[in-house]
Amino acid sequence: MSLRPVRARERDKGKSQGAPLSSDTQKLLQKMMAKSRLTPAQKRKLNTSLQTTGTLPKDLHGSGKVVRKPTRISREIKGRVPLPARPTIRTSESILATDPYAVDKFVPKPAKYSCEEEKARLADVFEDVGRPVHEKKYGAQGRKNAATRKRAEARARARAAAAARAPPPDRFADVLAEIEERKAFLEEMTALGARKDYEAIIHFQIAQKIEELKDIDAKRAAAAEAKFGSGWL
Repeated sequence: MSLRPVRARERDKGKSQGAPLSSDTQKLLQKMMAKSRLTPAQKRKLNTSLQTTGTLPKDLHGSGKVVRKPTRISREIKGRVPLPARPTIRTSESILATDPYAVDKFVPKPAKYSCEEEKARLADVFEDVGRPVHEKKYGAQGRKNAATRKRAEARARARAAAAARAPPPDRFADVLAEIEERKAFLEEMTALGARKDYEAIIHFQIAQKIEELKDIDAKRAAAAEAKFGSGWL
C-alpha cells in the first residue's frame, strides 16, 4: 500500500489550516482581544482555536448559539363549523299577517326627579351667586352655612326645652332682690361720702319696687280667692 496519498492529504490539510502561531503572536492576539469589541462567544471560539491548533479560526461571525428549527404548526381542521341555515323566503301574506307597519307605542320612562323641584333648585343656584357669604346655600360655603344653621337650631331647641322644664320665674322674689341691691349700693356710696348724690333717686326707686310688690301680692290674693273661695285664709 502506498503512503503517498495519505501524506498528500496531510500536506493539504496543513496548508489549509496554516502554520501555528508563535507565543509572542498569541500574546499580542490576547491583548487585542481584550481591547476589541468581540462578543463572549467569539472570544471563546478564538481562545479554543489558539489553545488546540495554535492558529486563527477561519470564521468568527458565528454566535455559537443553537438555532432551533421552528415548530411546524399543524393546520389540520378537526371539524368544520356548521354554517347557519339559509333563511327561507317569506311570502307577502305571511309578512302582512304579522302587521309589520304597526308603530310601537311610546312608553315614557319614569322621571328620576321632579321637574318643578329641579327648576327651583337651579333658580336657587343662580340666585346663590349674589348672596352674602353667610347666606349661601350651595357649594362648600353653603354646606358650612347649613351645618352652622343646624347647630344654631339645635342650641335653640335645647334652650327652649330647658326653659320649658324650668319653673316659672317668681317676680316677687326678683323685686325683693332688686330692693336689696339698691340698699347695698346706697351703703357703698355712704362709705365713699357720696350718699347725698344718690339718696333721693335710690329712695324713689325703692318706693316704686314696694308698690310693685303690693300689686303682685294683691293679684296673688285675688287668684287664690277665686280658686279656693273667700274663706281660704
